[in-house]
Amino acid sequence: MPTLESTTLPEYSLATPDPYTFRIGVTGHRNLKDEPAVRAAVDKFISRIDSTLKNAAENPRKAGSTDNALLRYFDFWAVRATKMLWWSIPLTPKQVSPERIVPLKWRVVSALAQGADQIVAEAIMNGVHGELLPVLPFKSNVYERDFETAEEREHFHQFLNDADQPWTAWDGESPSSEERTTAYRLAGERVVRESDILIAIWDGEPSRGEGGTAEIITYAIRKEIPVYWIHADHPDSDPKLLSAGDNGSQNEGDVPDTAKGLAPHYHQLCAYYRDPAYREQECRAIYDRDLGYLAADAKTAKLDSTTMYEAIRNRFAQYAYADHLALRYQSFHLRSTIAIILFAALAVTAAATQLLAFAHENWTITINQMNWVIALGHMEWLIVFEIAFMFAAAALYRVSIRENWHEKWLYDRYLAEWLRGLMFREGLGHASAESNSIRELLPFYEGPSAWVDHVLSSDLANATPAPQPQDLTQLKHFLNIAWIESQGNWHGGNAEKKEYRQWCIHATGFSLFAIILLCAVLHLNHIGHEKSGIHLYGLPEVIAIFAVTLPAWGGALHGISHLMDYDGIAQRSKSMHVELGNLARTLDEARTMEEICETAKRAGELMAVENLEWMMTLAHRKPELHV
Repeated sequence: MPTLESTTLPEYSLATPDPYTFRIGVTGHRNLKDEPAVRAAVDKFISRIDSTLKNAAENPRKAGSTDNALLRYFDFWAVRATKMLWWSIPLTPKQVSPERIVPLKWRVVSALAQGADQIVAEAIMNGVHGELLPVLPFKSNVYERDFETAEEREHFHQFLNDADQPWTAWDGESPSSEERTTAYRLAGERVVRESDILIAIWDGEPSRGEGGTAEIITYAIRKEIPVYWIHADHPDSDPKLLSAGDNGSQNEGDVPDTAKGLAPHYHQLCAYYRDPAYREQECRAIYDRDLGYLAADAKTAKLDSTTMYEAIRNRFAQYAYADHLALRYQSFHLRSTIAIILFAALAVTAAATQLLAFAHENWTITINQMNWVIALGHMEWLIVFEIAFMFAAAALYRVSIRENWHEKWLYDRYLAEWLRGLMFREGLGHASAESNSIRELLPFYEGPSAWVDHVLSSDLANATPAPQPQDLTQLKHFLNIAWIESQGNWHGGNAEKKEYRQWCIHATGFSLFAIILLCAVLHLNHIGHEKSGIHLYGLPEVIAIFAVTLPAWGGALHGISHLMDYDGIAQRSKSMHVELGNLARTLDEARTMEEICETAKRAGELMAVENLEWMMTLAHRKPELHV
């Protein structure tokens, strides 16, 4: 393995989380029948959310579950049985060490109108020490005219003094009636877009004009922003979660009692940083190995260690952590899913063998003790294995779903590959942590959760800009051998490996088909039957067992092939190998820094698009029970 002297490599340290900002928007009425009761209801609701999120971050196993009792009971024993036989699987920890807890910050997004807007803003700013993001329909000197008394105007300006720079929908001085209505609507919609959840202080009646409370609630539901409704006229009643119903109607549901339901992005971010699959020794090995390769590439390119290499190597902790988790969850997901498929085929094999070969051979268990004889009954012994295989498949399936191995593998790999490209592009000053621009190229893919963008944005915000190297030849050489050519060569090798594995599956499938066809020919010619001239003891049963069970094994092979998507990944890797090779040659021909940056940008976008397409293609290949 290529390495430099230990003194030149930065010491490994675990990636630590940056605070997560939980954004709460508000819409509601100005005039409230019982303002003190509404304040009390809002304070109680905010306190409830705060307590739920903090408890889930510190004690994840106590966060609650929405599963029904029977499924929860089965999961309890499935996890323990699986852990006994597969001791290395990670399980959600009982408690999280303080350094791995994601700090929670609050932000209220409010138009600061009298009534509901200011009540929610005060509750968050005073109750949980949140920050304020004002979203105003007009400039403050115009908007203050909406407040009737000098005291109300002074209170409004106090909010602005404690807030970030406000966003305004309309910048004129004298809005017309139509412009005022439009500005209120645009401000309400902006509040929704800037929020993770929306608190609505609403009387349940339709809007009295454009941009009214009911209209903003409908807009939020259409944008799939959770809306929590506190009834303006009956604030003592329990808050409700509003969601889209049939024919444009709205459904009312209970407020979730888990962090996963209240703030799914924060829940996923906490799960990432406290991940039980983390093994420091393995993560450190990835860090040292890949950083050693990077150091060797910098040395080969004769790149000054104070330039790009210095900036990249200081970012390796987050990359090594994501890469380490991705490798572990890939192993857990693939091994468990393949085992589920094989257990299903084994169950069929056990049942067929019992019925066709041992249908009349039973055995009895008896217990003799103190002159008592207890007959436990007759049991077809292979059926025990069939039941065991089915229970094993069901247990593995539930564990993989409960622990979310499939999604964690995809998200962690997606994040690791984004970080890899980000490190190189950042040194050129062209890094962007927002993957939304890449998703716009593939609008039919939903893309990963927002917590991934949070990690990327935090990583980029903490970066130290690197000085640009003076020698462009060294820079081009380093970018090629450490990144573009390296990734192209990986894709070339990956395509060959996947094609070979797919060939092995096809060859095995054809072999199974040939055996099944041979069994059919033997049946047709009565070979092994009593009326034939050739009779071997047990041969008819063996032929029948093969004829029944081998199609099940063929189906298992097909399931594995579908799961791994060898053909699709091989073709994509072939294309990536060619495209990255072309970009490597383009980079070699670059003569200016602008051309180098443009080529690096194209390479980064190409890898990002392939990364997203890979993730979303496999996202639909979730674990299934094969029956």
